[in-house]
Amino acid sequence: MDVQDTRRFYHHGPPPSRLGNLADSMLAARTLGELDAALRRLRDAFGLSYCRYEARFPGQGRSREMLLVAGAPADEWRFAEAMDEALDRVREHCRQSICPLLWPDADLAGGAAGMLNVAIPLASRSGDFALLQGCWAHDPPMGEAQAREQLPELSWTALHLHQSVRLLMLKEAGAPGERLTAREIECLQWIAQGKTSWEVAQILEVTEHTVIFHANNAMRKLGVNARAAAVQRAMSLGYL
Repeated sequence: MDVQDTRRFYHHGPPPSRLGNLADSMLAARTLGELDAALRRLRDAFGLSYCRYEARFPGQGRSREMLLVAGAPADEWRFAEAMDEALDRVREHCRQSICPLLWPDADLAGGAAGMLNVAIPLASRSGDFALLQGCWAHDPPMGEAQAREQLPELSWTALHLHQSVRLLMLKEAGAPGERLTAREIECLQWIAQGKTSWEVAQILEVTEHTVIFHANNAMRKLGVNARAAAVQRAMSLGYL
């Protein structure tokens, strides 16, 4: 499977208004049902025959997972089977690259001619990872050049879907009500780099007691009991 060239991905200017509206509706999703509907709209916007989004989010104690599927009921089992059979090779690609993957494979389609598969890895600095997989199984078949033209916009839209899922997961996990102050964020930024309270105090030209005070306040607001957990939580919420 060859990874398609992604160097030109984000040099096409702003997305068409239809995709802007789709992205806005994704970010406005507040329930699992609305996310399901958003994935179906993504499938239809790009003419995919089947589309699947799966994600894993790190958490305290155990990770949380999310799976969304959009496909025609009559063929869903066949496409799902094809995605499962390709999963090992897709995961191997994701260990080495964050670029989208595009490959034809009629065998994986259960004999359907012209099936073209796509996989788009998605991740954030908070440690979550997701994968958007889909396929075009049309007659006449979708050409690779035509599919490659859609990859920039498909990747852009997939990022918004992932962000909407992240926001929902954070909401379910109970995001803190009090916002961190600028000084609390600054202290966590240095703590994230492995600095001690004394070292942070020297950098910020404050007392060590002041740094401890701000770090403890941040932990309280974030609902955690350790600095490392506070850093991870602050990253997942977009503070760092």
